[in-house]
Amino acid sequence: MQNLAHSASLIRTTMMNHQARIKHPVEYAAAHIQHMQKALMEMNLQRHRVVSDITSATGMRIRAIVAGERNPDVLPTYRDLRCHSSIETIRAELVGNDRDEHVFALTQSLELYHTHQARCSTATASWNPWWRS
Repeated sequence: MQNLAHSASLIRTTMMNHQARIKHPVEYAAAHIQHMQKALMEMNLQRHRVVSDITSATGMRIRAIVAGERNPDVLPTYRDLRCHSSIETIRAELVGNDRDEHVFALTQSLELYHTHQARCSTATASWNPWWRS
């Protein structure tokens, strides 16, 4: 009985450690999503009117902005086919202010978001084989 209690305690401790390893990168990634949204607002790009989720396929097209594309006629063509907003609607909301400091903030937040997403994937992958055995 004592061995069973000890095993249960070890499992509980291991699960708590794993949850902490996943929880923090998820919280950090969420914070960087907010930073990306703020940078886009500062750039006066009204993304929220046409794309509800910045982490969606169309929302992640902000990589084009980070890569230097600013043409409001070109950016809407990158939208995912599942996006409900028309190219014309997206074009109207993408005329903004592309000051270097806002693009820099967007770039940093996007990179950090992807870093924390990768950490979540790594933590989940490292947990799954142990749990199945």
